[in-house]
Amino acid sequence: MTHLGDQGTVQVYMSPSPSTVCSPSTDTPVIPPGAMPAAPADETALSAEARLCVLREMMSEAFLCLDAHGRIREVNGRAAALLGVPAQELQGQEPWTAEPALAGTVLHERLMAALHTREGGRFLAELPSRVWLDVNVRVVGEETWVLAADITRRQRAESEVARTEERFRQLGERFQVALDSAQMAVWETNVATGQVFRSEGHDRLYGYPHPLTEWTHERFIESLHPDDRPAVQTQLDDIAAGKTDAYVSTFRTHWPDGSWHWLTSRARVLRDATGKVMVVRGALLDITALKETEFALQEAVRTRDDFLSMVSHELRTPLTSLQLQAQLLRSLAE
Repeated sequence: MTHLGDQGTVQVYMSPSPSTVCSPSTDTPVIPPGAMPAAPADETALSAEARLCVLREMMSEAFLCLDAHGRIREVNGRAAALLGVPAQELQGQEPWTAEPALAGTVLHERLMAALHTREGGRFLAELPSRVWLDVNVRVVGEETWVLAADITRRQRAESEVARTEERFRQLGERFQVALDSAQMAVWETNVATGQVFRSEGHDRLYGYPHPLTEWTHERFIESLHPDDRPAVQTQLDDIAAGKTDAYVSTFRTHWPDGSWHWLTSRARVLRDATGKVMVVRGALLDITALKETEFALQEAVRTRDDFLSMVSHELRTPLTSLQLQAQLLRSLAE
């Protein structure tokens, strides 16, 4: 409510909520609930305790003041609402007596510890109503002050984030198992920064039993078979020139143990609005066994063709001789 003073200024007065339990001192006049000073000069009539009581009611946090035995001396409306008990009925009671469901909870145990050790602290506690509180305890003289903020939404959001991260972790592990089983790996190159992300099995496909500290474009080019480098380099040049946004490349790579292995890489290119290459990401597959089978089949086909050619030649040779003899006999008969 407002009052217009003698100087034309607007004075604002607030009275404590009737639901708030306060214990102001008896030697200071207190404005009863609903009453309002008649003039600005009467502002001094609003005691310090009454002002503090109003301030506590304006707080979004729950506030409790406990005596040395854990009994409630003062409580604001927010705390009463969380406990589910009218503020007037809480005064002089222990919180877990007024609300038996609190007995044995983290809030009960931590407050009892603070009352016993006379040491404050900060902790998280969940009420039986599934409300999460960020509780701050402060020892003030013989009293213990408790300030609690409702963080239920934040806690639920953090729990959901944690569950989501755990799901992604499990999916990542399963994906890695699938990649390892198929002798595959995934990779991504940030062209702007030069940073290369690669899955756990990427370096094994190049013959390194353990992941290297870093993987560079130069290391990749050096590992290629000399006969395969021109084709791979042409594809990379086409990407830079904007001629392609996807490619499939098959090449041989030289392992540190001296052996050669076949890999095939499928990749896509991501560009910015101007067409500049930003990211190239792809998948890598070891096809050495497939290539060895392919070469074995090709060798078998060549062997078969050579054999059939030889047999055909041998079959044609006696037939030619018989044809000449038959022609000679016909000539003699004539």
